[in-house]
Amino acid sequence: MDRAFQRERLLLIWPGRIEPDKVLAQEIVSAGVDILEYRPEEGEPNETVYRALERLRNEAPLIVNNRLTVAKEVDGVWVGEGDIAVASARKELGEDARIGRTVRSVKSLEVAEREGADWVGAGALSPSPLKRDAPLMEEAVAREIANLSNTPCFGVGGVLLGEGVETYLLWGFRRFALSGAILRAKNPPFEAMRWQNLLAENLTNAPTVSS
Repeated sequence: MDRAFQRERLLLIWPGRIEPDKVLAQEIVSAGVDILEYRPEEGEPNETVYRALERLRNEAPLIVNNRLTVAKEVDGVWVGEGDIAVASARKELGEDARIGRTVRSVKSLEVAEREGADWVGAGALSPSPLKRDAPLMEEAVAREIANLSNTPCFGVGGVLLGEGVETYLLWGFRRFALSGAILRAKNPPFEAMRWQNLLAENLTNAPTVSS
């Protein structure tokens, strides 16, 4: 099984404060989102998280943020830079689980790859209402991570069409993890399609990702 998101380019983070909508989630995936992630609110009971995941479940890979117990019921988990090590998460979830990690430095990237992360998320590239305390990443660091990563690398944090995305493409990012850019749009499925088209247009100039 190839766990890494080699073909997937667009990840949607569904925050716990927005009620999951099964029909909308399916429309967004059909329009262009490749991966769905549910990010529970702090202190949200696991029972509520399970119900949310059931509403989001469709043909797209479904992952959850940080909740390892819950992650056993979906395709994988995204862990933060200061959270459980990838190797430890792998031991608990098994070899088939997809495990990603936030990285904020080249050293952190090297650790994540050495431990077997299936993808990494680099950011925050811009201020994000989803995670207001996330430090902004310096351009030089973001460029290094985007171009040195040997695993699929998603730019994350406050990225919007027309507001810096062209810059991030120039830095080397060819995958993005989004939330409000799609969910707060007037027409979320149409916005997902616009993003997927943009990434497809820039794929030919993508940095090489080794398998």
